[in-house]
Amino acid sequence: MDPFFSHPPQALDAGLEQLALAAGIQMRWEDILGRIHTPDADVLRNVFGRLGLPCATSEQAADTARALRERAERATNPWFTATVARPLVVPASAFDAGQHYLIDMEGAGQLSGTLQHDHAGRIVTELMPSTPGYHQLHIGDRCYTLAVAPERCWTVQDAQHLVGLDRRQLRATAAQLYGLRAERGTQGGLGTYTALATLAQQATRAGLHGVLLSPLHAMFASQPTQFSPYSPSSRLAFNDLYVDLEAGFGAELFAATITPELHAELTALSQLDQLDWPRAAVAKRALAQALFERASTLRDSALWQAFLRFEAAPPLSLLHHAWYEAIQHTLLIQTGDPAMHHWKNWPEHLRDLEHPGVQTFVAEQARLVQWHLFMQWLALTQYTAARNAAKAMPLGLMVDLAVGSDPAGSHAWSRQHDMLHGLSLGAPPDDYNMQGQSWGLTTLSPIKLQERGFGAYVELLRANMHASAIRIDHAAGLGRLWLVPDGSPAGAGVYLRMPLPDLARLVALESARQQCVVIGEDLGTVEDELRHALADVGVPGLQPLLFQRRDNQFVPPSQWRRNAVAVSSTHDMAPLAGWWHGRDLHARLEAGLISDLAAAEQEREQERQQMAQMLRLAGTGFGAGPEGTQIPEDGAALVDAALTAVAATPSPLALAPLEDLLALEEEQNLPGTINEYPNWRIRLPVPVERVFDEASVQQRILGWLNKA
Repeated sequence: MDPFFSHPPQALDAGLEQLALAAGIQMRWEDILGRIHTPDADVLRNVFGRLGLPCATSEQAADTARALRERAERATNPWFTATVARPLVVPASAFDAGQHYLIDMEGAGQLSGTLQHDHAGRIVTELMPSTPGYHQLHIGDRCYTLAVAPERCWTVQDAQHLVGLDRRQLRATAAQLYGLRAERGTQGGLGTYTALATLAQQATRAGLHGVLLSPLHAMFASQPTQFSPYSPSSRLAFNDLYVDLEAGFGAELFAATITPELHAELTALSQLDQLDWPRAAVAKRALAQALFERASTLRDSALWQAFLRFEAAPPLSLLHHAWYEAIQHTLLIQTGDPAMHHWKNWPEHLRDLEHPGVQTFVAEQARLVQWHLFMQWLALTQYTAARNAAKAMPLGLMVDLAVGSDPAGSHAWSRQHDMLHGLSLGAPPDDYNMQGQSWGLTTLSPIKLQERGFGAYVELLRANMHASAIRIDHAAGLGRLWLVPDGSPAGAGVYLRMPLPDLARLVALESARQQCVVIGEDLGTVEDELRHALADVGVPGLQPLLFQRRDNQFVPPSQWRRNAVAVSSTHDMAPLAGWWHGRDLHARLEAGLISDLAAAEQEREQERQQMAQMLRLAGTGFGAGPEGTQIPEDGAALVDAALTAVAATPSPLALAPLEDLLALEEEQNLPGTINEYPNWRIRLPVPVERVFDEASVQQRILGWLNKA
């Protein structure tokens, strides 16, 4: 009996097994302890029903499996992906050797040839483009988009050579944008794109090589209580709560518009140690709408004229998000029904972007739509200014790409024909979480990608590769997704394969075109196949210091992976000083995640001794002295030694969050909690204008940068 389930898995009949194989279900998977698992029949039927794959009987399941196989054999996917100068393999069931083909090259030129057998008997193209790009492939009366990728992504080495650097390793920091504190107290305590620009300038002056940010994805204007940056409404639009209203509208208009009540509220919120997202969102949006109304009357102003030029041809992703926000807001006001938060509960004529009723609504509510589009424009404008402020650093601004989006959000509404529905992303049970995880997020469906092509994935990449680098959260999702039917326990899921070779090529193609470095967060249970596929296209993984353990010991820096970014800690971990002092253990106790503090502290003391030993052997000078010398209690000393160790790894990039550079102790997010811990609410204790002013911080950064 599988220890992860309360009942023996139901055996699969022949039809269901055929469908599982045809749909890309992983029939056997290995957990973190090496135990083998197989999918349950009832779970499979539930998943298939939500994927739109009929399977009520064994015969129907077999018919559906046959249809999927025939679709692949007929090459109905309107896209092919390939790598420069390598033959493209096409289905032998759809094409014949000797058949003529023509490639219209992106930009100009053509390439023609005949299909032929290779040494393995496959049907391949005779010639292929030597230039990456989106070409058009014609075979007979069929036309395909042919996405030809370079051998690898734009890399850290490429980025530094572009600005004339030739270091063995670049060193960058990471920041949670929402937590950036500014000296001006009119933003309700929330970080802003203006504060980000200031941080970029400070990081540049300090000699750092880049700043990695928490996701900038759009949230819900009508749901201020939903503020996790990793549960966005859309990964195609911007979070407009980060707009600096005073800078965006100008000091004069700002002063003339803000009421004493709003000024008092925003000032009070700015003085809190922890963010109050709901209050800040309500206050900022009320002020933003009042400012918009005033600005729109100044039709000859430079601000309004610039917006009108943008409005004439806005990015569709931002426009569609504005439509969604306007519809959701209107329905919530008109009905008072909280169910209107989810677009699937909207009136039928508003549920689908392509329905004529949506255009009618947009015309009737043009002013509301315009306001939401205006805020997206301001967000884009201010983000662009922050990105420009970071240009002197080889890695500039780096952004986090969340693993998915809220199924009730604008991304799922506006791209619903490309998305998974009724299924949540998550992770299977393991020894760290015996119940498994269901994150309440959706993403692009691999079934739809194979049916409709990869345009939706390219759109997602381009919407985030405005930065100099992106970090793909839960990069394991490029290879397979753990899917849990809505309403089911997190363990009652299956692994569904993604088209990894195609996605990896598209990542490489867009990375090279946008000159954007790609980092894959590959923590947890990750298949070797995925790591190899990402390494092949130049995507490094992630290796946090506290996770580098082998045989119950910390791994010395020289033995870390070369093709992974070395990080001192992450947003899901305690900062090093907090870990050293056990601050996270007390947080876990208060949150109910542990019950025996004494046992946890005893285990932590063993880990501290192991860490100190590794740092001594690595030559950091930490705790150096005669045998038996007590290890230092100073968290800052631990951070200094840890940064030295991270710098000694063979990684091309070392990264230390601001929390470590400042030797702070509170973690940004405590996994496994919702309201038990102030997740995503921790603010920096110092304003960004003076973030590196303290002498000890300057010395720490300088010492880190000067390590060979």
